[in-house]
Amino acid sequence: MPLIEARSLTHRYPGNVLALDNLTLDVEPGVIGLVGANGAGKSTLLKILLGLLEPTSGEASVLGFDVRREGTRIRALVGYLPEHDCLPPDLSATELVTHMGRMSGLPATAARERAADVLRHVGLYEERYRPIGGYSTGMKQRVKLAQALVHDPKLLLLDEPTNGLDPAGRDEMLALIRLPGWSSGSPPWLRATSWARSSGSAPTCWRSMRDACCGRPRWPASPSEPGPWRSRSRKAPPASPSG
Repeated sequence: MPLIEARSLTHRYPGNVLALDNLTLDVEPGVIGLVGANGAGKSTLLKILLGLLEPTSGEASVLGFDVRREGTRIRALVGYLPEHDCLPPDLSATELVTHMGRMSGLPATAARERAADVLRHVGLYEERYRPIGGYSTGMKQRVKLAQALVHDPKLLLLDEPTNGLDPAGRDEMLALIRLPGWSSGSPPWLRATSWARSSGSAPTCWRSMRDACCGRPRWPASPSEPGPWRSRSRKAPPASPSG
């Protein structure tokens, strides 16, 4: 069974702004990159999949749970790294990640232990008691990754995980994501980004989510194989340079 299923998924924001247009797709387990320009609908899709935003029409499920009715169950099983800097500056990394573990249903002791484990995994163990407001951009991205991992998720949804990082920092972040360092090993993950180089994932590029549902991907310059997203409307073409 696919990890993620969407059928005729549409979302309009106030002012009749169309973000998703009749999107239909299946996502199988694996490391998957969803690449598109700003405004293509990537973040909107992730929020719908988490049950944080109700679609205007259509259906979707994550890990077999309906996004409209079972968002709480989805969020208990999925780790989410948001795009924007939403970290409280006065809390330490330990306090924040422990709190997020408790919010995900872990007992207090288990949440503290898991917070220490994942902060060690992302390279912040020595800095874990410092206020987050004094962290660099790269350190803040690592905190967001740690809170996404603390409850041992079955799936990771990552929205611009390399946002604001230099090339070396991007490589380090992607290596952290793929490195087995928690109890069940690396879970499958879906990465939404406007940047495609050296991602370590199998990206498919769209100008918009309408292109995704209509089977019009823009392939990367030198893909090794077609991207893993599948359209119901027609079969994706073989990999070829976009020019």
